[in-house]
Amino acid sequence: MGLTYFFKLITKINFQFNLLLIFIVFISTSTLLGQTRGAEYRTLDSYTYGRFETRAKPAQGDGIVSSFFTFDDPANPWGEIDIEWLGLFDHIIDLNIITTGQTSHIRQHYVPFNPHLDFHDYGFEWTPEYVAWFIDGEEIFRQTGSHISELDSAQKLMMNLWQPVYADWVGTFDDRILPRFSYYDWVKYYEYTPDVGDYGTDNNFTLDWEDDFSDFNQTRWEKSDNHTWGGNQSILIEENAVFVDGMLVLCMTDDIHVGYIDVNLPALLWARQIGSMIMGRFSEEINPAGAISEHFGVTGVGVDSVRLDPDQRTVFIYIDNDSIAEGTNLAALQISDDNPTPNTLTVQSVQIHLSALVTFPLKINNGGGPYADYLPDQEWGPDVEYGYKDGNFVSVSDPIENTTDDLLYQTCLNRTAGYKVRVPNGIYSVTLKLSENYYSTVDSRTYDLVLEDSLIFENLDVFSLAGMHNAYDLTINNVVVNDQQLDFYFSSRIYGLGYVTAGPFINGLVVEQDSIFSLSTLHGDSNIPNNIQINSCFPNPFNSSATIHYEIAYPSDISLKISALNGAQVFENSFFQQRIGQHEFRWQPENHISSGIYFLSLSSYGSIVSRKLLLIK
Repeated sequence: MGLTYFFKLITKINFQFNLLLIFIVFISTSTLLGQTRGAEYRTLDSYTYGRFETRAKPAQGDGIVSSFFTFDDPANPWGEIDIEWLGLFDHIIDLNIITTGQTSHIRQHYVPFNPHLDFHDYGFEWTPEYVAWFIDGEEIFRQTGSHISELDSAQKLMMNLWQPVYADWVGTFDDRILPRFSYYDWVKYYEYTPDVGDYGTDNNFTLDWEDDFSDFNQTRWEKSDNHTWGGNQSILIEENAVFVDGMLVLCMTDDIHVGYIDVNLPALLWARQIGSMIMGRFSEEINPAGAISEHFGVTGVGVDSVRLDPDQRTVFIYIDNDSIAEGTNLAALQISDDNPTPNTLTVQSVQIHLSALVTFPLKINNGGGPYADYLPDQEWGPDVEYGYKDGNFVSVSDPIENTTDDLLYQTCLNRTAGYKVRVPNGIYSVTLKLSENYYSTVDSRTYDLVLEDSLIFENLDVFSLAGMHNAYDLTINNVVVNDQQLDFYFSSRIYGLGYVTAGPFINGLVVEQDSIFSLSTLHGDSNIPNNIQINSCFPNPFNSSATIHYEIAYPSDISLKISALNGAQVFENSFFQQRIGQHEFRWQPENHISSGIYFLSLSSYGSIVSRKLLLIK
């Protein structure tokens, strides 16, 4: 081989290699530019034990997560304590401890309010014996056990807003929802000082520092920049952690418009018929002034009135009949977002998903396909009548005892926190069909079930009730539905092991209709929005007091009554000509009122709404 040929060959190889490098850089840069931009704010120092608190209002929207947590950085071994708000859920908050080997001990905790609508105080206590979580000063859940002792190294306190890849956990992301913002009003850290403290459980904690987020305190905090990790589709940048009006704001944006800025028009994501009403969802919070009949149109149908949900993204459009043809559109005109400098959607239309006929009993093969007269499971959305909000499918081939429907009990919807079924308003019986196919000891996997805002089962352990590979049915009678939707919430107490075969599960679901009643039975004219709505009663169950958050659509007199199970009235109050908007009332029962179930009712001009309260002394 001559030297001239040798040098030409080397030159050609180098040229091709450089082209490859350029191609790789181009692909990497293109991918980078296509990713969302999130934010993270974390302490410079690390802490072992203590009470960590914040006042926060997390971002709403499918596919994103806001958080407040501690993390052993570097994670060797792994140590983490989480509060995570999934934008997908309006009544679920994730509480988690992650230990050696990234072992999760998660509870997707039901709360009777939408955490994305307002600020609440959140926190957790970390001690050598337990981790306990708090909302608005009330303990809501506690973990003890051997895994707590693994949390023995110092951790940094962090907050972030990011976009996971796990759609079966956080839902499917739609970039039309950008930008999204999570707000943190303040943060406090209390040292763990047993026997000499003055705050928290048993006064075992002492305030060490607090930050009101008036500015960026660089002696205590740092902003992550160009940071990400496996499973995160967003890049965390320092420009997206900003301070506005005495708050830390974490931003989720595209790669061009970063920081606390919104230049995007609101978009109408979908529309769904529910009788003589159309439900529509916008990409972001809209200005309430735009939620009027003049700004919406339905082809060939008259619009009587419009109501905006407290989330400011969902509109209820009441129409003059329920006969809508396939292919009918909902049009939105001159809709502005709630940005200080409004972005206004001139006009947009989407096709309305029509209601499908549901026949009863409704039978669903959770986690599986069609079987006998059972329907296949499916993901929840505006175009379906039932479905899961999250979770994964698993199955076994082992024979199932106590049934001839082995195929039904062999499939399973696993690791689920929410399930929904559209039904006419009425009274129903619901049967959960269960078989523990993965755990063979007591207290290996347990969970709670909340159905229609009521705690139905607490610490449900299917193995302890029926053993392994054994069909076990649980029936709940007299379930009242007055919003045309059955809502199931599952919360782990003992999560189990791993990811795929852990957490709450259900093999089959049967919904039977006992009786129905029309909207007019509940609310008068079905085309007129109810004047009053209870947003939450929290905490519930409660010990010393419960705060009732409610909303009224127009000025009116409000009557509040609380009665015992036997019908005896234990409390009454009246409010004269309350203004439009949100209100709250704190009920602190007198000492003679005993533990038990009580019924709260709010009434206004013939509209009555109620909620069950559980007092535990």
